[in-house]
Amino acid sequence: SPNVSFDLYRSNLRNAITTYMSPATCPTPPPTGAPPPCLSYPVNAAAQVYAGAEIRAVVPLRGDVALRAGFGVDSVYLTHVPAFALNGSQNSSLVTGEQTLGVPLHKATLSIERDVHASFAWYADVLYEGYYNELNRPPFATFQAGATLHRRDFDIGLYGSNLTNVYDDKFTQLNGGVPYDGLKKPSPTDALPSAGRVVTIAITLHL
Repeated sequence: SPNVSFDLYRSNLRNAITTYMSPATCPTPPPTGAPPPCLSYPVNAAAQVYAGAEIRAVVPLRGDVALRAGFGVDSVYLTHVPAFALNGSQNSSLVTGEQTLGVPLHKATLSIERDVHASFAWYADVLYEGYYNELNRPPFATFQAGATLHRRDFDIGLYGSNLTNVYDDKFTQLNGGVPYDGLKKPSPTDALPSAGRVVTIAITLHL
């Protein structure tokens, strides 16, 4: 029979880590002393909230095949911005109440699979990630699939990830990502590449 589960959570962090984004235009380095910061890097940003919900469902199909689906909302945001971020030296990229970069607000999965213990097991699944994802890209979906043939003394497997080659750009695109809405103006982000299509053949011998 179908099985449905639901999770709801909320946690408050007192000393969370978030991404600090330096000015979009790097200031001219001074004649002496250290150059001004011009990179994005993680910082401790005081209070942050993790709140969300996730629903998962498993529907048995014919034999030992099952359909699985899931959808989640993962809301992560600052509730307090530290003093160093309020002195005008950055792009106001640390914003209270706005989703944190690198944490997709929405995620969804859909898969069909045959029991991994079957003599011939297989799976195919799609993973969707919404805005604020770790690649700083528009929402995207990746496709994975694989199969394993079990024998008495060995297993033979064929597995593929990101088979549709989503965002396989090889290199980072500077300022090519989805802008982050700062307090004063949008802050540019770099569009990061995904791991390209990977196909793996594995042979496992049971001794």
